[in-house]
Amino acid sequence: MTNRDLIRIVLANLNRMKLRASLTAVGVLVGTTAIVTMVSLGVGMQQGLSAQMMSTFGSVTAIEVTPMAFGESGGPFAPSAAEKTPLTPDLVEEIGSIDGVDRVLPRVSFPAKLTLNGKETDVNITGFDVEDPFDLNLERGDWPANNRAKSLVVAAKVGDRLAQAEPVSKDSIVVLGERAKLTITRQTDFGKEEKKFRARTVGQLKSRSPYEDYNTIYMPLGTASKLFEWQSGQTNRLEREGYDGLRVLAANVEDVPRVESALKDLGVGTFSAKALLDGMNSFFMVLQAILGAIGAVALIVASIGIINTMIMSIYERTREIGIMKAVGASNTDVMKIFLAEAGTIGILGGAAGVIFGWLTAKVLGLITGFYMGQAGAGADAQILSFVVPWWLAAFAMGFAAIIGVVAGIYPALRASRLNPLDALRHD
Repeated sequence: MTNRDLIRIVLANLNRMKLRASLTAVGVLVGTTAIVTMVSLGVGMQQGLSAQMMSTFGSVTAIEVTPMAFGESGGPFAPSAAEKTPLTPDLVEEIGSIDGVDRVLPRVSFPAKLTLNGKETDVNITGFDVEDPFDLNLERGDWPANNRAKSLVVAAKVGDRLAQAEPVSKDSIVVLGERAKLTITRQTDFGKEEKKFRARTVGQLKSRSPYEDYNTIYMPLGTASKLFEWQSGQTNRLEREGYDGLRVLAANVEDVPRVESALKDLGVGTFSAKALLDGMNSFFMVLQAILGAIGAVALIVASIGIINTMIMSIYERTREIGIMKAVGASNTDVMKIFLAEAGTIGILGGAAGVIFGWLTAKVLGLITGFYMGQAGAGADAQILSFVVPWWLAAFAMGFAAIIGVVAGIYPALRASRLNPLDALRHD
């Protein structure tokens, strides 16, 4: 029996029992739809969280370094003071010489009060290297001329934050190109002491994260370091106690684990988006497997329907099977026919299930996005989303086809073992 003959016989048989075959395929459709919908939720959550993490941390090649190394004595959330390693300029140079390190970006940060256009609000000053802003992206304006310039770059929503300061304004305050006053405070033996610093805002950043957008002012690293030292009340503070933190950029993603291990050997604390992403991806793989397994239960139940349909078909076509064997059909030929029929039911139900699953995921995604938006979730609404990648559609359809074939094995074996003489005498 040729493949063409097999296809013609299978289609003719399914057409004769189209109602029963269609109802059986509906069971496969429901199971496949459940798999696609549930796994798409896991995929959507994974992609949403990954996107938010990348917008926060900037790059998977970046490693955040802190002077505190997490030790057993202090516990995971309470590093002991004895384990503090100052991030001095000398250590920065040593870190830059580690194999696999592309560059090192020091950071200082401290609180201040911002006064602009008659409004005042608390902000966080962050010093950055003007020559290498890395993941800071300008929306408008320009970068400061150099690392000693008395210029500021404001985060995306600082104007909105100022508008909410007393007296409250209806519109965002214009910050770009304006003269701003920063008030830095330090505690001395004689009480509080204030330092006024005036600078012009020359640039405004694109949106980064909700906290940074409303609260952060960026300043050239050299200028920020001088104010940072004044606030600490210590001369040469950077040489003695070092920077607040460093951002170490690996040359390649593959270098991140090795560089992070070398940094830990220096006694500093590390955090990398890659390590967090790897852990998160492992978690979501397990979650997707669980969600898929729950959906697969419905598909396995549908396989019982396929078995029932094919066994009933054997009873109805016993004489037909006897005639086929009498004219030369082998046991293998009979098995092929029944396996092909069961597999076809699985494929048709799987294909329809993929389409329905995709539509269901789209509808649920729209409903979820709408209600999350109404609840004021904003960007967090993207976390709870449904995404159907091509591999999920291919897997669901292939799994449905396999379930159909496996469900057809027993009926096919039973049909192939029928005695031709008994089958011909069957009424």
